[in-house]
Amino acid sequence: MSNLKTQKTGLKDEFGLEGNVKKRTTAIYVLQLLLTFVINMMAAIMILGFFVPNKFLSIAAAILVIALGVFSNTPVLQGLYKKLSNIEEAPPEVESRVRHILEPIIERAGIPMPTISIMNIDCLNACAFGKSDVAVTIPILSIPDDALAGVLAHEVGHLRNMDSVKSIRICTMNFPLMLLQKICGIFIWVFTGIGKLINLFNFAALPFVFISLLFGILQVIPEKIGLFLSRQQEFEADAATVEFGQGENFIVGMTMIDESKKPGIIARLRYFWSSTHPPTYDRIKRVKKLISES
Repeated sequence: MSNLKTQKTGLKDEFGLEGNVKKRTTAIYVLQLLLTFVINMMAAIMILGFFVPNKFLSIAAAILVIALGVFSNTPVLQGLYKKLSNIEEAPPEVESRVRHILEPIIERAGIPMPTISIMNIDCLNACAFGKSDVAVTIPILSIPDDALAGVLAHEVGHLRNMDSVKSIRICTMNFPLMLLQKICGIFIWVFTGIGKLINLFNFAALPFVFISLLFGILQVIPEKIGLFLSRQQEFEADAATVEFGQGENFIVGMTMIDESKKPGIIARLRYFWSSTHPPTYDRIKRVKKLISES
């Protein structure tokens, strides 16, 4: 237990599970949330304008987007997202093995035992889902228990930080934007088709093209903020594996899952622009440093 205090001090300095870095991560999430709210409120105003009187339009749009955020993690929506993500109940033999591995990790994390699920994709992977789900793929069950414990400890870190809850909230709040873009796409398709017969209708499609492009550009801003936030959350969940006594196992597990060589400049630019996860090399390097300091 004396080691745990030293580890937590290291976590604070290196990964910011407490203190300034944690506050910065929270601030980034709040910024993404606010931008998502504003953009989707604009989209909702354009959609609701056909049904709601102008004097109530802004209020109705704001209530709609806030409601989507508040109710984003209800059981019904979580069940829908699980189906869309090909996540289903784990068979008893998988549930028993994973639960046995998770028990000491959950005890140190101080959270309830999560529901154990299967993710139907053909790769070595695991994920934290919603408030209380840990999903594993069948292929990842082929790695040894110690390595699997390290990977699962990372997912428990995500659960404790409620990272998936935050992601689902942002995704659900984006519904008005996605609906508006679909509506614009339909009108563009219709007017373009008619335009082949009557040239005038090509011009009728232009407002919808403009709206679609405008909101597409606006959407990039919170998306890129979300990528940066996700990478910070990955580092924090990595750090939690050391707190749970699974740092070495995490390194072994990650090495089995992904290539851990040092990325070049081009690869780093790709990670920076489009990846939700930092390079595995960087993650392992930070965890090794944290272990050495604990």
